[in-house]
Amino acid sequence: MIESLSIKNLRIVEALELSLSEGLNVVSGENGAGKTTVLEAVYLLARGKSFRHREVAPLVREGTDHLEVVGRFREGVGARHVLGTRRSRSDSLVRLDGRTKVKRSEILGLLPVQLVGADAAELVSGEPRLRRSFIDAGLFHVEPGHLKVLQRYQRTLDQRNRALREDRPEFRHWDDQLVDYGVTIDSARKRYLEELEEQIRSWLARWELGVSVDFHYRQGWAQTETLAQAVERLGATDRLQHFTSCGPHRADWVLVGATTRSGKTLSRGQLKMLVGACHLAQAEMLKERGRAVPVLLFDDLPSELDRGNRERLLAGIVDSYPQVLLTALAAEDLPINSGRLFHVEQGRLVP
Repeated sequence: MIESLSIKNLRIVEALELSLSEGLNVVSGENGAGKTTVLEAVYLLARGKSFRHREVAPLVREGTDHLEVVGRFREGVGARHVLGTRRSRSDSLVRLDGRTKVKRSEILGLLPVQLVGADAAELVSGEPRLRRSFIDAGLFHVEPGHLKVLQRYQRTLDQRNRALREDRPEFRHWDDQLVDYGVTIDSARKRYLEELEEQIRSWLARWELGVSVDFHYRQGWAQTETLAQAVERLGATDRLQHFTSCGPHRADWVLVGATTRSGKTLSRGQLKMLVGACHLAQAEMLKERGRAVPVLLFDDLPSELDRGNRERLLAGIVDSYPQVLLTALAAEDLPINSGRLFHVEQGRLVP
């Protein structure tokens, strides 16, 4: 659980200090006031990157040369930690309890976070990489060894693609490793999704939304052949195109939702509830295994939802997550009777 958060020179924020509580923390404010920046600061600490920009330059407040974010958090009911990051346009520094030699996997293990962005429906309708990332992030906490396999697969893929770009025939040298790691990743994803999909359906049924959903996992190569066969068969094509055209890096998890009465496609609000069910399903799987449930960051929860669905979704979130940070235009938009409230204007806290 994050106990306090200090933000300096991040976007519109010059200096902001937040003392956070267990359970619900709500940051309200007008558009552009800096409320999403609070979520971004937590994400930057835990994940080492922004969910809004790849480049550092847009993050650093105009007229300054670097940003700083420091979080003090407790590991379950155990040790307390201090995590800080300093970013400039030319370099970066991360400290965990005074140490600068820190692996990102260590930070993710100590401070797991889960994000639902302002455009929640993007998980369903956006690029396949978003769904792969969602699956792999969940798997990292269920099966900690999954991250290492992913990293090894990515290094092998990068080396193979480099050889293909340089038109070197020894790209075949990487085939066996690519297949070994790829099969392991694919098997883990399929096991995970089998249980996850059941949990998602359970949440949708509990809410009685009149929504049905079909799931289709596309592994990244033809279902009629093994990955080894696909890699062998497509070798000539890969050499012409200068990249590896099959494997789990090409996988997708397709969600097709419809209303049960009319069969029509889902509205924006229904899509948001579906995405909420996906995240709650991940949290339930972790709780069942005795794993740490991430801090949930939910940007603009009330938008596109009627009062009833806001109540349903928020109740599920509060029951499933030990700590939640969410944003809203106004606290009155949320059916809340507890939690800590913050209001920001122009990057500053106001009463």
